[in-house]
Amino acid sequence: MEAIDLRKLSVEDYLELEKSSDQKWEFYDGEVFAMAGASRRHNAVVQNINLRISNALVGKPCFASGSDQQIETGKSRGFFYPDISVVCGKPRLGTKRREAIANPTVIVEVLSESTGDYDRARKFDHYTTIPEFQEYLVVSSEEQRVDHWKRTAENQWLVTRITSGAVTLTSIDVTLTLDEVYADLERVEP
Repeated sequence: MEAIDLRKLSVEDYLELEKSSDQKWEFYDGEVFAMAGASRRHNAVVQNINLRISNALVGKPCFASGSDQQIETGKSRGFFYPDISVVCGKPRLGTKRREAIANPTVIVEVLSESTGDYDRARKFDHYTTIPEFQEYLVVSSEEQRVDHWKRTAENQWLVTRITSGAVTLTSIDVTLTLDEVYADLERVEP
């Protein structure tokens, strides 16, 4: 069997890999990245945020999805699995993969040691090519810290670091306290 150079795939080859694999893969610029499992602490922080956002969106025209919802960034030809994404209004499906969503309003990434730089920079650059994308939360799983990126104009973003209090996602009218984000983490520690 011939080895495949996974670092230089076409979009079509990536989509075939994604379809035939039990593992999730992210893709951009011809490169693929395996999505590894996360720590218990990481998963607990994701669940806390997703629960708060989902409950706050009941009766509103927006819905939250977890890490199995793929995001397609059509303009930058990327495919990603953020920890949480929120779509407002009718979802716009991906052009290359119909299961993917192409119009998230909010994206949340909870950092792992191995993905911090990738989530803060490279993924964010791809997400900003989505016109509907308005807010990005980059949440530490190790310390009480949230970086809140908010679109202020085309190609302009304001970042605020929050280490206490709350963060308000104005595009979806949801406020998360850091106490909620980091609630009950001692339950997942050995």
